[in-house]
Amino acid sequence: AATYYVKNGGNDNADGLSDATAWATINKVNNQTFAAGTTILFKRDNIWREEVSLIPDVGGNNRYVTYGAYGTGNKPKLLGSTLENSTSDWTVYSGNVWQNNDASFSNVNVGNLIFNNEELYGIYKTSLSAVTSQGDFFFDVNNRRLYLYSISNPATYYSNIECALDRPIVNFGSNKGYIILENLDFRYTAGHGTR
Repeated sequence: AATYYVKNGGNDNADGLSDATAWATINKVNNQTFAAGTTILFKRDNIWREEVSLIPDVGGNNRYVTYGAYGTGNKPKLLGSTLENSTSDWTVYSGNVWQNNDASFSNVNVGNLIFNNEELYGIYKTSLSAVTSQGDFFFDVNNRRLYLYSISNPATYYSNIECALDRPIVNFGSNKGYIILENLDFRYTAGHGTR
């Protein structure tokens, strides 16, 4: 069993066996098969915002596959969200209702909005006609569009817009035994942190 490292700015074509040769993405981790006793470490103070769930490998024979952290600083963040922070991400739909202008949500629903690094939260409405106050939002599942009420372009009104996606951050699937998750920070999902 080995220890593998993952960090922002890493290289998925490297061997992942040290900080200097760390991998970059959760997708790379998911495409590996790890033996029982293996440890996969994400670098502290780093953030992963991929539209894939972490899918842990299962250990066995009283030996675990461990997913954790290395280095110093805050726990590594695995986020279940995408950003809509550019003014070009938004166009006026009608009045003070804006719609997302890109294809960020072609495969997944938006279930919550987190503004300004957790200072404010969106208020989900069940219809577009109910989006009438600052921060109200509606996600149209048929047209894959996010609508948000804002008195100006949302990317200028808010300093940060996290769109929480309806998917788990960690998806165990049928792999349910001999897995350890420790020192990881899961945030901003409209699904589950782990499922």
